[in-house]
Order: sequence, then C-alpha cells, then structure tokens
Amino acid sequence: MGMATLTPDDDALARGEAEEIVTRSGRRLKELGVEVECHVCAGEAADALMSVAQNESATMIVVGNRGMHGARRLIGSVPDRISHHAGCEVLIVPTT
Repeated sequence: MGMATLTPDDDALARGEAEEIVTRSGRRLKELGVEVECHVCAGEAADALMSVAQNESATMIVVGNRGMHGARRLIGSVPDRISHHAGCEVLIVPTT
C-alpha cells in the first residue's frame, strides 16, 4: 500500500474543520466565563502547543493524556514531550 498524498484542497478542508471545532469549543468556554484565546496550528502537536505558549507568554499549558497506548498509556508522547521541554508550567489531566 502506498502513502496517501494530501492536496492543498485537503489541507484547506482540514484547517477549516479544525477552525470550526476550535471556535465552537472556545465559544462554549466563554459562555462558562472562561477567558480563552483560540489558535489553529499546523505541525506536530507538542511543537505547536509549545510554540503558541511561548509566543503568548503563557504561564501554563494544560494537556490531556488521552489516546495513549501500551507503555505510553499513562502519559503519552505529546504530554511527555511538553512536560520535558515547555518553557512554562505543565498540567497533565486525565482524559477518557
């Protein structure tokens, strides 16, 4: 089996879907009184999260441990990488 090739249209569609999800989630948090600023970034998750945190001078990154398998089940590669390399506090929360 060959690797799938993504077209610019695929990328634009994925970004649009991501922006819709993030906007909807941000709206729900604002309704609950949470101050929120939303970002949609391309790239590897841990790098994107740490980049936004640095650019925004964040004091904390909150990340879930969901979706882990095998030995990384308790703490996955994204939260593990962030916890070791972020320039701010990191809170890893259990997710299901």
